[in-house]
Amino acid sequence: MQPGEAPGDELAPGVRAIDHTADAGLELSAPDLPGLFARAAVGLERLIGPAGGGDVVELTLELDAPDVALLLAEWLRELLYLRQVRGRALRGTSFESLSETSLIARLATVAAPEQAVREIKGVTYHGLVAERSGEGWRARVIFDV
Repeated sequence: MQPGEAPGDELAPGVRAIDHTADAGLELSAPDLPGLFARAAVGLERLIGPAGGGDVVELTLELDAPDVALLLAEWLRELLYLRQVRGRALRGTSFESLSETSLIARLATVAAPEQAVREIKGVTYHGLVAERSGEGWRARVIFDV
């Protein structure tokens, strides 16, 4: 959470911060699967801190997983790797294809700032949920901080 934000505060439409012992997490909702994955990306970026700037570099990301929850975790792991190892922050995303077990995404990235507001070590499987709900999709993901 950013300074001044409390658990339960909405970080973006359909993205709410949750408090978890020694961890941080997101509860997500969206009308469709692309919206869920896009909101998860926005939530991760907002937990880490400002996006930075500079020239936009486009990348393509292809992922496969046995189910939608594991695909969501893998998606967030790749975005975290992009930020921490390659020094790129996500500016926008679009999906060429997205199913419950695979995705091909186009990522618009910019240089990440040197210092993050919060260090996220990884995406956990603890309490990981991604499923259809009455209004579309919902998910919960916990990050190790």
